[in-house]
Amino acid sequence: MNYLLEGQQSNRLHFRLLKNSDFKEWMKLFEAENVALFIGLNPNMSANQLCQIWFDKVFYRYKNNLGGMNVLIDKKRRN
Repeated sequence: MNYLLEGQQSNRLHFRLLKNSDFKEWMKLFEAENVALFIGLNPNMSANQLCQIWFDKVFYRYKNNLGGMNVLIDKKRRN
């Protein structure tokens, strides 16, 4: 069963899969205070390490057809 919304859209949003090129943008999330604790990761790791673990999990789920994270892009903010 495929839970991904790749290539689909709604009136307000475009959906796509996470890409390696998204890493820098996602680092901002893992630099925030207590994010590691909230998502069950080691808070003593660097933002880079946490982001890499998260990306590895997402890509593992994609590869093994387990569903995963969809990137949502607001059509009003899209370049």
